[in-house]
Amino acid sequence: MMRFTVNDIVSSTGGKLLSQTSDEEVKGFSIDTRTIEPGEFFITVKGSNFDGYDFINEAVEKGVRGIIVDRIPDDNIKEKIDHIILVKDTALAMGDMARVIRKRSSIPFICITGSNGKTSVKDMIAHVLSDKYKVLKSKKSYNNLIGLSLTLFDLDPSHDIAVIELGTNLPGEIAALADIAGPTAAVITNIGDTHLEFFGNRDCVFSEKISLLGFLPDDSIAFLNGDDAFLAKAGIRKSTVKFYGTFAGSEYLISDISRKKHGFSFSLNGRGFFLPLEGAHNINNAAAAIAVAE
Repeated sequence: MMRFTVNDIVSSTGGKLLSQTSDEEVKGFSIDTRTIEPGEFFITVKGSNFDGYDFINEAVEKGVRGIIVDRIPDDNIKEKIDHIILVKDTALAMGDMARVIRKRSSIPFICITGSNGKTSVKDMIAHVLSDKYKVLKSKKSYNNLIGLSLTLFDLDPSHDIAVIELGTNLPGEIAALADIAGPTAAVITNIGDTHLEFFGNRDCVFSEKISLLGFLPDDSIAFLNGDDAFLAKAGIRKSTVKFYGTFAGSEYLISDISRKKHGFSFSLNGRGFFLPLEGAHNINNAAAAIAVAE
């Protein structure tokens, strides 16, 4: 990971250090005692069916260097550990640390969102770019605050480029994640009916997803699926937006689609490609990956 110290934890989170102030470098962070490594810091996040605070003793037994908690631990824990940082909310603290780590890197960050296909596009982009670059990519489909933070904790000076997946369950979540991730390029795969219980209708889903573009710098490019009726709206077309798909106005135009034995062949702006995957929807996903890589 990028150089990060105990003092950095305190300053970035606004937390309270319950042990001696130190410029000691942090080896890593973990929220899972099953995979935690000796010397790392354990963060006691809460889930719907668990509370990381309940696993502090196990973390200490496995040799953690410090813990980040939202409650003051018992005295017997204080005696066994070097560093204790008390914060108001451990998940938000993760995001605060991740934001600082991101700002210390100048590499390109490609952020992907959409109702469907985010993980596929993320993996395709990372696969194509990894032939030439060392790529940091979101773990599995980790696309919420905790998942994004865990991914950014793995960022180190050897990475050339990052490919990050951003998801949302509630209005404003994409903006909150983008503020941490600092995108320099963006991909929006589509606008679907997922999470309508929180957004009400697809217009609101569109507004949530498209908010990612507001975090792009002026010299960036956003790649949008031109075959999606919402994303193809003329009102968002500008020089920094490029469309991919079978839509005639797409800058990356898909044509000549043909079903093959183990996938599909297709052309993108006249260049032939073979996609060894089932599901015609993956052609658009592949087109997004090719466009970003170029």
